[in-house]
This record gives sequence, C-alpha cells and structure tokens, in this order.
Amino acid sequence: MNAESSAAANAKYAWRDLVLKGLPKRSPQERVSDFLEIYGLYTEEMAREQASRCIQCPNPSCVIGCPLCNPIPEWMRLTAEGRFLEAAAVLGSASSMADICARLCPQERLCEETCILSAISEPVSIRAIEQFLMEYSAVHGHADTATAPPNGLKVAVVGSGPAGLACADELAKRGYSITIFDSSLVPGGLLVDGMPTFKVDQSIVERRIEILKARGVKFKLGVTLGTDMSLADLRHDFDAVFLGMGGVASALIGRSFVSPRPVDPGPLQTIPEIGPRVHHGARTLAAPKAAAPAPLPPVKRLAAARPVRDGAAAMATASTAASLFADAARARHDGDLRRAVSLFSALRSTFPDSDQARVSSISLGDLLLRLGEPARALRAFDAYLSDVRTGPLREEALFGRARCLRELGDSAAEAETWARLVRDFPGSAYGPAARKRLDELRSAR
Repeated sequence: MNAESSAAANAKYAWRDLVLKGLPKRSPQERVSDFLEIYGLYTEEMAREQASRCIQCPNPSCVIGCPLCNPIPEWMRLTAEGRFLEAAAVLGSASSMADICARLCPQERLCEETCILSAISEPVSIRAIEQFLMEYSAVHGHADTATAPPNGLKVAVVGSGPAGLACADELAKRGYSITIFDSSLVPGGLLVDGMPTFKVDQSIVERRIEILKARGVKFKLGVTLGTDMSLADLRHDFDAVFLGMGGVASALIGRSFVSPRPVDPGPLQTIPEIGPRVHHGARTLAAPKAAAPAPLPPVKRLAAARPVRDGAAAMATASTAASLFADAARARHDGDLRRAVSLFSALRSTFPDSDQARVSSISLGDLLLRLGEPARALRAFDAYLSDVRTGPLREEALFGRARCLRELGDSAAEAETWARLVRDFPGSAYGPAARKRLDELRSAR
C-alpha cells in the first residue's frame, strides 16, 4: 500500500479519534438581551477537523437522505482539505439558497440522521459545516451572480417568500427576465415575517435578495394580486406566471388547543399579526423609538408557548417574551419607569400566558404604584393572583394589592387582603406590618 492509499485508509477511521463538536452557543445571559442568532460558526480549523470525520462512503446515504441530493461527501472532502471556496461552490450548485437552508433545514432528521456514522457514533456535523462554508464564501466575496444570455422570455413571480425567491433565482440563471411582485413593502415573505432573527438573521435574507438583483431580478413591492393587478393582466404581460404566495395566511386556532384557560372568543391570528413582532421584536416592542418597518396591527391574543408544544413558533414566542422581559427589567433598573411600564404592558398583552408575563404583573403593579396610579396597579396585582394560585410570588402580589387598596381608600378590601397574606404566609417578612395595619383598621371601625 502506497502512502496515498495509507492516508486514505486512515481517513476512513478519523471519526474514532475526532469528537463531534457542535456550533458554539451564546449564553442565555447574552441571548436574552437581544434578538441575534443563538449559534456562532466554526473556525477554519474546526471546520476542517469536523469535515475529516466524513468517511467518504462509496454509496453515501446522506445524499439519499437529502431532498436535494446534495453532493455532501464532495464538499466535505474539499472542506477537510481547506479548499473552502471550492466546497462552497459545490454546495451552492445543489441549492439556490444554501445559506438559508443551512439554518432552517432539519438536517438532524434528514442527511445527518441517515449518515452511516449515526448507527455507530455521532453523525458528521453537516449543518454546522454548511453554515461555515456559506458564510466563508460571503465574507470572501465569492457570490455567484452569473446568468445565461437573455432568452427573451419574461416571467412574473407573485410572492417574495422562499418559493418565489428560489424560482426567481433558478430562472434568472437560465436567462429569463424575472419580476417579483409582493404585497409587502419588504421582500422575503415568511423569511422576514415568520422567522425570528435568532434563527435567520435578516441580513442573510437581504444578502440573498441582493444576489437576485445582481442577476437582473426586479422587485415590485406593495402590490397585491387581485387588488392592484389581476392574474389576467400578468398572463397578458408575461410569458409565464409563478404563484408563490399564501405562506403567511392566518391559521384559525381553536380555543381548546390554545390555552387550558378560557380565552377571548374569536379565532387567533398567528403569522400575520405576531410574525413581524417576533422577527422585528427589538425594533417594535423592545425599542419603540427605533424605526419600525411598517405599522403593525394590534395583537389581540397570543397563545402561550407551552400549550402550543415545542415547535418553532413556540420557541420564537418564548424567546421573544424572555427578551422583552429582560429589556423591561433593564429599563426599570435604569430608572426609566415609564418605559419599563410600557414594556411590561406590551409583554402582558402580547404574551399573556407566558411565565414572563405573569411575573411582569407584579413588577408592573409595583411601578404603577410608584408612579401614583394605584387603580392600574391593582389590576396588575389582581391579574397575577387570578393566574397563579400557588407559589411564593403570591405573597408579593398580596402585599402590593393591599398597598393599592390603602391608596384607594377601600378599607374593607384592604383588611381582607392583609388577612389573606397573614393566613397564607404565616412566616412572611410582611407579617408584622400586616398585623399592625389590621389592628389600625379594626380600631378605626
């Protein structure tokens, strides 16, 4: 066996010596403060090392497991050799939106699950290496914007979401003249209105759109099919029409599915109302003074993350609620009480069934008391007591409620609240003050 054959044989068993390393993950303390992506990227050294775990199967099952039949072993080999731009070119040849797919595709159920190593060890980290290659290519200015010579044919694409962008990309490369129509003022469809930035940063979508523009694709935004134009008009003006809209249509969620508690009557609108808020969370709810992309309709009700199980929408909801809660807490700490009240109120109205919203009721009540608004504060404390039947924070809520009633002059209700606090929390630090106030109220009768 020559040296080259020996090296190839040794490479077959590199996975035994190389431990699978996931993407670096930002700490919860960092993530709760912003809406940026959760995971970082491999370094060049890590990418080469992890790509070396691929055993270069003669009949790669990962390719079979990929819906696009992506030639994974080929760009794995190039990555292991440090030929990153060549690897990115091979990867990009199989998918017109590889940079976005690398973040959204469920590789753990497709190519990584079918990786032959998954039967005996950990699979190759295909997702992580895919992300590294696409970002490396972007940083080093390797954007393929080449197209075939114009063929004289025009195609209208309605909808600038994933389907519309992919269709436009493939046809533009083949020489077609493409115009994308969308009712939104911001192209991207579900990628910008339904995906939170911690899953797909908007800059990645914008980068993909710039590549399309470089290929000659034109965008007409703020135009609605059926209102501003008809399908007949498009068929008259274009040689072909591709309809790629509807991904952000509202879904009607039944009462029993959404919440274990009674909810306001009427259907819940999911993506059209809450999608932009989850995606643009930092610019709308958490930073209302910053420029928002467009006015958003009021959110009437949003289901709790837990009852809607653990899907992407639930995770987006929970993460956005946590970030908003952290921003409100910072505003309170900084002494910006009115802003803190605004943020806590937005959290309670937009995510009413989240744990953060329940806890925020107490913070909101305390802030409103300090701002001289006992009636609003009382409603906040009562909301917590209504939602949470047990737990130590009920003590804080009862104490706040009694203070509100004292400010409002409702002696009977105040006495009843102090009595509940003493009864339910006999060892409470508020006990001496509660008993003293009860004595005062009884003496005043």
